[in-house]
Amino acid sequence: MAGQADDPQALNDAWVSDQSDDDSRFIRTLSGQQGRFTSTHSREAGIFPGKKIYLWIFKTNDNNIPTPDLGNVEAFGLYSATGWKFPTNAPPPANSITVTTSQVNEAYFGSFDSSALQLMGVPATGLTYNAWKNATFTGETPLDLQDPLDDPDGDDLTNSLEFLLGTDPEDFSDIPITTTIMGDVATLTYRRVTSIPAEIDQVEVSEDWALWSIDSSITISTQPLDEPHSLVTVTIPLAGRDRCFAQIVVNVNGP
Repeated sequence: MAGQADDPQALNDAWVSDQSDDDSRFIRTLSGQQGRFTSTHSREAGIFPGKKIYLWIFKTNDNNIPTPDLGNVEAFGLYSATGWKFPTNAPPPANSITVTTSQVNEAYFGSFDSSALQLMGVPATGLTYNAWKNATFTGETPLDLQDPLDDPDGDDLTNSLEFLLGTDPEDFSDIPITTTIMGDVATLTYRRVTSIPAEIDQVEVSEDWALWSIDSSITISTQPLDEPHSLVTVTIPLAGRDRCFAQIVVNVNGP
């Protein structure tokens, strides 16, 4: 069958009866391309019938299926068409339908014309919090402790800071942040993961621990540290301040 995946009739013939007491409860879906096809079915009878069909297309940089964090996706598209709906009532194969890309007249990501579908390139946004969260947390940390402001290991670093600094949110460990004061100048240094977009972290200062703001007198520089990390140096003038507090703010949703 794999060699006949470009043959609509071959795909239609693959609608085989599932050995169950009620075949009408199953929605079997087939997707094919030249040389291969996949077949799946669902027992969720109340979810699919009558609902709109959408077509996702992914282009990956390694010719494999998309990874869970979509890190290998170079381009993608999301399409549909008038009349694309999951069949109702009759069980397979009587309710099988064939959809083709030539029918597409709706594009949610990407575009189309009379001859082809055009995919949308993935913006070079770097590592995201959700991708890091999905790859980092184990079963030891419940989902309700995986949000950006949580601190499941109790080391006074929120998950968003652990994400930025490249530390383990499930392991109480040394904090890669240092502060020094020489004369009227305080220097704050911290390590950050280089692949994280530069716009998501900023340094705010306060004189009363209540009102925080970005101070234009502060200077920030970044230089390479090692392969995955950079070193950020923050210089804070202290002249004219009775006291000064500084904090690193991480907006995981971007600026």
